[in-house]
Amino acid sequence: MDGNGSSDSAFTKNNNESDVSSSSSSPDKKRTRLTKVSSPIAVFSSCDDGTKQKKSPKSTEEKPSDEKEGTSAAFPSWVAGASPAKFIQLEDLIRMSDCIGKMNIAHKIATHPNCKVEDFKAADPLYVSVKSNMRKAYWDLLREDLAKEPPEFGHAFSLLGDLKQMLVDHLKGDHLKHSLNAIGEILDMDKLKSLADQRGGLNFEMVIKDVLDVVGRLCAPIRDEMVANLKKETDIVKLFNGVFSLVEMMEIDMTNFKISQNRQLIGSYSAQIEFEEFEKLMQIDESSSQNTKRWLGKILDDFLSSPDNKSCAAGQKDGLTRAQVNELIVNFYLAFLTTNPTDSDRIPFPETLKLDEKLLDALNEKFLQLELTISAIFISANLVGRSVCEGNDFKSQLKHDLIVILNDVNWSNSNQKLKNVYVHCEHKCREAAAENGWNEERGNTLRRQLDGLCRTDDPIRVISRKRLCDFVGQALLRRSSPMRIPPGLSTIQTELASLTSQFYAITVHNWNGFGRYYGQLLDQFYESKWKITSPH
Repeated sequence: MDGNGSSDSAFTKNNNESDVSSSSSSPDKKRTRLTKVSSPIAVFSSCDDGTKQKKSPKSTEEKPSDEKEGTSAAFPSWVAGASPAKFIQLEDLIRMSDCIGKMNIAHKIATHPNCKVEDFKAADPLYVSVKSNMRKAYWDLLREDLAKEPPEFGHAFSLLGDLKQMLVDHLKGDHLKHSLNAIGEILDMDKLKSLADQRGGLNFEMVIKDVLDVVGRLCAPIRDEMVANLKKETDIVKLFNGVFSLVEMMEIDMTNFKISQNRQLIGSYSAQIEFEEFEKLMQIDESSSQNTKRWLGKILDDFLSSPDNKSCAAGQKDGLTRAQVNELIVNFYLAFLTTNPTDSDRIPFPETLKLDEKLLDALNEKFLQLELTISAIFISANLVGRSVCEGNDFKSQLKHDLIVILNDVNWSNSNQKLKNVYVHCEHKCREAAAENGWNEERGNTLRRQLDGLCRTDDPIRVISRKRLCDFVGQALLRRSSPMRIPPGLSTIQTELASLTSQFYAITVHNWNGFGRYYGQLLDQFYESKWKITSPH
């Protein structure tokens, strides 16, 4: 046998050994596996061995430690892991993708007031190029048919039929019956063909412009210019091309109109839809919420270890109160404002908030900006003295300048940004407190305290962070009730209100959908901890 044959034989032999090993461990179970085939493309297939297979003599030989079953031949077991392989069906992957897609659509419509449907195809240059070339070939053929003597109307009537079907598919609903009837009368194919036979031709320009009158009323005002230009057009082929493009845009416009009219209704149901789709995901894959559980477990541990919750940590026989559960959920949300998203020790983002990860990361940076800004203002105001702070707009002007300096601050460049903050604060303090005797000692104190802001556990940053969190947390708990601005935060009231409103929209929507699930998990975690700590 030649080299290729021996290679194929060895390949088959190795596959047989792998199959024997699998069937001997669970001979009565169906498994979906990724099998090797002669094609370079891997496929999912179902394997069911109804009979036990005998192991070949070679399969009983001792395998090297890095090639034991369940590990990769390229890595030792302590690298690849010794856990058994997991199998998943292709249908489950498709279902998971469908669930995530539905969650994403419902979520965006509910949480983004400017969410609208757009023509994604127009953003793909390859699609646009292929579409343009194919249509050009078709329009050229239509032009040739109409230029013949006598003209051939087969393609033209075919296009009118396609146009009518497109409009019939889009014009659904009682409020569109009048438009649908009008299209039916204009594009009565039997009548048009009869007229063409009687007269030896048909005025396609008039027919298409009658259709334009109906379609133009259904499009958004932004299409008015396009409709007006098409009504002036006399070239039949360009008219056909333009009206088909307009109908495609009309479909998008009508969809966006429906979304805008029903946004409030969609928002009220979207949270429920998201949770239902998430439940389907958990049924397919139980690990779909493992990060969420880890986050809530950590929040509960931090809560129980706090000196303010000693009685709760000792074990409440009746479990967590509703107020405590609400407080824990608020702490869960606030963690995404206060923790460093680039920290390697940070738990991966929870699955229930994954759709809002980018928005929450952006708000995290905004929160960091406000935390550093108000901390620098506290330090500077304390050093320049009460008379300076009360006598002019020192704090508001300093706030405005620091917001600009820290505009693009993040966890990676915050230390460098604080150097710029010191330079500006020192200049403003020296300028404002010149009459009060600003001296080198005060300047050194300012530098030392501003340098301390590089640490997240700096006492001044801790105070600023707590006051910011107290305000945002109260907004989530009290919702419609008026709230008092915490001491010292009135300087950044506008910026704080903007941050809170954006954070509120995301978290309250998430709470409406997953709040009950969070509460159930927290109760389960607390009950398990209480059983461990309670005396038997």
